[in-house]
Amino acid sequence: MAYSDKISSGEATQINKVFSTNVLGVTNSIIPFVPTMKGNSSGKIVIISSIASFRPIAFHGGYSASKSAVRILADSWRMALKKYKIQLTQFAQDLL
Repeated sequence: MAYSDKISSGEATQINKVFSTNVLGVTNSIIPFVPTMKGNSSGKIVIISSIASFRPIAFHGGYSASKSAVRILADSWRMALKKYKIQLTQFAQDLL
């Protein structure tokens, strides 16, 4: 979900929506399945991200920041889940 930050408006509503969708959407979609994968000692998780996580985009800082948060979560989770034989892959697609 990418929208202009509308930073000059003085309101954070748009950035909050972007973070809610992009960060909380990922965590709320993945975390409930981890205990089952852990119990099975196997699992594969795929997260679709964006190259915006690597570079800022004018007027879309909230989007870039949310995708950076997803990238860091994925990197952290990959390390934490490895001992349970759960694989995590992240694809950073180009801007559409």
